[in-house]
Amino acid sequence: ATAELLALSSLATEGLPVRLSGEDSERGTFAQRHAVWHDVKTGQEYHAIPDRMEVANSPLSELGVVGFEFGYSLWNPNSLVLWEAQFG
Repeated sequence: ATAELLALSSLATEGLPVRLSGEDSERGTFAQRHAVWHDVKTGQEYHAIPDRMEVANSPLSELGVVGFEFGYSLWNPNSLVLWEAQFG
């Protein structure tokens, strides 16, 4: 997961817009990604990713999310749009 985040962040740093979404993508399904940290005392978020990269949590509604991400990729064809499925 660390290598994945470094690879996506390096693409974003080079200017390619990157969007990753999924049910628990900020933290990582099993808490391994750590793209966004949450301060338990203040509730503030710290984003450990470049500005041109977006990591978004989405509801567990696969068809709705895939449809949205597909539309987003058509709207911005020069970006890397990823959807992370969580099965289990």
